[in-house]
Amino acid sequence: MSKCFLCQRDNIGFMSGFSMSGLSGKICDQCHREILKIRNASGDGPDTAYFSDLLNKVHNRSAKEYLQNLLRDANIESMAKSQNIPSDNASDLIDNIVDSILISTTSLIDGHAIAEYKNIVTGISVLGTGFFNELNANVADLLGSSSSAMESKIASAKDSALFYLKREAYDISCNAVIGVSISFVPFSGNMIGLVASGTAVIVE
Repeated sequence: MSKCFLCQRDNIGFMSGFSMSGLSGKICDQCHREILKIRNASGDGPDTAYFSDLLNKVHNRSAKEYLQNLLRDANIESMAKSQNIPSDNASDLIDNIVDSILISTTSLIDGHAIAEYKNIVTGISVLGTGFFNELNANVADLLGSSSSAMESKIASAKDSALFYLKREAYDISCNAVIGVSISFVPFSGNMIGLVASGTAVIVE
């Protein structure tokens, strides 16, 4: 008998076990059935109790990340069904979840405890040469409408970079990013990138 990659129980025989995309080891019949139940759920949505309980017991990093992603996708599907959102419009729901991810320039999130540090994440928004030509041409008009237009472009670029930062955190099943900083990075062709970076974490 060998261990199931997810539940770590010794319940896989020599010729048994299931291989699934995204997993580097075989899983047992029970874990396989529960995954299929989630993916084929109907009615009120998937029942995630089995894997929610398992997530608190798993120590293997790869298995833990697989379970986090599985539960995240199941949660989105359940929310879409409860709000009568067609599956084709699920991306709008994902965007709302991404927007709700917490960010902080410090190493803490007020009112929350950090349960796990995951990885460094980044978000990049690019400004083209037209922006800088306008900036140079209107440098004397810093208090006028041209200045306001430039500030709006910079603010929009910052918002985009932060959204992409949070989207990268979402993709690794995190709900917060700490130590966020924003900087300008020159690119070739007279373009410049506004780069947001930080550490993706799971907070409770």
